[in-house]
Amino acid sequence: MPIARREVIWIHALHGFLRGPEDFEDLAHSLEAAFIAPPSDPDSLNWSLHRDVELDPSVRLRLVAWDLRSWLSQPGLAGLPDLARKFADGFEGVLDHSVARAKAPKSVVHERHILLGEGLGARVVLQDLCGRIRAHEQACFEATHPKKGGRKKQPPAPPRLPWDRVLLLGAHPGILNLQDRRQRQELENQWARRFIKEPLEQVRAEWFQQAPYATSPRMLQALHSEAKSWKQFMPLERLAEVTEHFLLGRQDDFRESLQQFRTFGEETRFLWITGEKDRKFVGILHELQDLGVPGEFWMCPESGHAVYLDSPADLAEKIRFFLV
Repeated sequence: MPIARREVIWIHALHGFLRGPEDFEDLAHSLEAAFIAPPSDPDSLNWSLHRDVELDPSVRLRLVAWDLRSWLSQPGLAGLPDLARKFADGFEGVLDHSVARAKAPKSVVHERHILLGEGLGARVVLQDLCGRIRAHEQACFEATHPKKGGRKKQPPAPPRLPWDRVLLLGAHPGILNLQDRRQRQELENQWARRFIKEPLEQVRAEWFQQAPYATSPRMLQALHSEAKSWKQFMPLERLAEVTEHFLLGRQDDFRESLQQFRTFGEETRFLWITGEKDRKFVGILHELQDLGVPGEFWMCPESGHAVYLDSPADLAEKIRFFLV
């Protein structure tokens, strides 16, 4: 009798600005998933293989909390596109190990990979996805509009994603109006100067008292330890650079590309999430629905901006149904 294959699901979670991997511990507990934090250097591509050896093989769900801070600390990264490429490269290394394990003799494990981004992490995901869409559109244009003397080619097949589910929490598609974008850039420049001149714990506390973060009081917990962890990863001058170049003011407007997500086909499904108390992002989700952006849209009842902190049990239940 053939041995039945066992499914293992890896949920790769990307945290937000001034946050950390520990944000997802409650969600992992609610999912009854193994919580895995990679080493502080996520370029160490073998971490998943080594940690997999330590895990109880009966655990079906494994939540991997990636740490964006060490990448953000690298001066060579100039903006969100660079950060998205870093994650994509790092994940490809993990995926290579997954494929190798699946091909190993007597392997009885089928692995699935799920992507979950929150805040800055969600915008990293959008940057990656929209970059794939734009690259595909450019390749199709070049195939059907060759240079003088060239021949038309068959358009390339639509891109396939390494994740069959993508969950986006508090994902901002970008600022559409140019004047509003410039105002946002100036606001982020002001915060950058404050990060250099004032105590980080104090500035970070005031950051999370802004809307929409204030809808989730738990975001203000553990201020001292979390602020200290950011200082351990990068000097304050680099944190100021990150504030100026990686946040919403410098992000492209992704709306047009988001409408093309159907290019990825039926193999990948999208779930857009916010808390119902977060009126700003509830409005954004309604806007994306009106634009015809593919995916399921969910407003978590009685939750603020940080659904993963406010309502981890409700979010876990939603994720379980979405994974089916």
